[in-house]
This record gives sequence, C-alpha cells and structure tokens, in this order.
Amino acid sequence: IGKLSFLSFLYTHSNAFTGTIPNEISNLSMLRQWKHFENINTGTLPNDIGNLTNLEILWLSECRFSGPLPPSFYNLTRLQQFHAWNNRDLFQEPFSTGFNGTISSEIGNMKELTSFVVNHNWFQGELPWEFGDLIKLKTVFLHFNDIMGESPFCDEDMPNITRQQQYLTVEMDCLVENNNEAKVNCTCCSACCSYYNGICRE
Repeated sequence: IGKLSFLSFLYTHSNAFTGTIPNEISNLSMLRQWKHFENINTGTLPNDIGNLTNLEILWLSECRFSGPLPPSFYNLTRLQQFHAWNNRDLFQEPFSTGFNGTISSEIGNMKELTSFVVNHNWFQGELPWEFGDLIKLKTVFLHFNDIMGESPFCDEDMPNITRQQQYLTVEMDCLVENNNEAKVNCTCCSACCSYYNGICRE
C-alpha cells in the first residue's frame, strides 16, 4: 500500500481486517483522510505515522489497537479530527487494553485539531496544559481512561476566546459517585463520567 503515493482518501472502515497496520502506510504523504473504524486490527500505530503530514482526518475507533501514541504522531500538524474511541476490549478476543501511555505536551503543536475523541481506552496520567491552548478544539472525549489530575480545558485565561466559545462538548472522568473520588477535576465539563461505575451525567 505504501506505493500508492498519490492516494488522498483511504476508507477502510466497517470490515473485518485483522493483524497490525504496516508501517508502509506512512509513505502515503498525500493522504488527507484515513477512516479505519470498526475493524479487528491489533498492535500499535506505525512509528512513522507522523510522515503523513497532509493528514486532516484520522478515525481509528472500535478496533483493538493498543500501545502509546508514537512520538511522530504529534507531527501531524494539519490533523483536525482524531477519533480513536473504544479500542479497549477485555471480553472478546483479540483482547486489547486500548491506546495507553500519557498524552505528550507536544500535542500543543497540533493547532488545527477540532475534535479529540479517545474515550474507552487506557490513556494514563495527567494531561499537559498545552492541550488547553488548542483554540480550534470543539469536542473532547477523554472519559473511561486512566487520566487524572486537573483538566487543562477550564483555564479562564485561555488565549483569545472564552471556554464557552471554544468547547462544544468536553467529557472526562470527573463524576463523584458512591463515595468514589473523581479522577479528574473539571469545572467546565459538559458531562462528568465515573471511571469506576461506567456512567456519565451532565
């Protein structure tokens, strides 16, 4: 597939593809959209995915991907939509914990992002404050992960615009339920979810 050097749109969703994604896909330097949801692929993203410098839409939801986002991912400075929700599946083979690791402060380079939808994975740790500086970001789904600490999306000193103008939807694990402490402190979330009980409330 890496020889299709002029390919701009790749729609491989709603199939039953298995195995890992070949690193050769990173050779598609003209690719603008790749929609690859509802498959059974496993493994990590290609290390060189950051070579897809023209990529604007990347949808990888409802597969069985795992591992951290590779460092080159943050080179996708034209990326507008990253949808990778529900890659965690601990009940059906092939089992997967979903994407994991921490989200790097390098995400601040991805200034074209409008949506970052990665609920139902296993991202961990605290979110970088640079995440909250992405002024085009409208939709952020980070619930049902292992993220903790302060939300970077509620800072009243955000550059240029208020948070009400900026965010359409923010969902994180900020719900206090049955004496379980919230994993995230998020005063501006449109919905708070419980990592422990698997529920969300507005």
